[in-house]
Amino acid sequence: MAVDFTLTIDPDLDLAVAKLVDKSDMAIDACNKIAAAARSLAPVDSGDYQSKIKVERFKGGARVLASDYKSSWIEFGGGGNPAQFVLRRAVDSVGLKFKKRRG
Repeated sequence: MAVDFTLTIDPDLDLAVAKLVDKSDMAIDACNKIAAAARSLAPVDSGDYQSKIKVERFKGGARVLASDYKSSWIEFGGGGNPAQFVLRRAVDSVGLKFKKRRG
């Protein structure tokens, strides 16, 4: 069974794709700055936490990820240790703000 269809490509498609790439590159640049600041602010015992602060790219953006098993304890406190807010302080140090989510 043959199906006829018409494919119309938006003449501004290249421009739309270029804007996505620009946003992604801006996100990577911002995340690299945040990650570098976080590494410099990170407490160093074994160096594992500091070395596992990475930038992860995803479609249309990027994020900073602290993947060491004790990352949440360092960030938010736990086990009798106070919160150090490494990532939050790193964001502040590069002049950016967290976007508040609506509940």
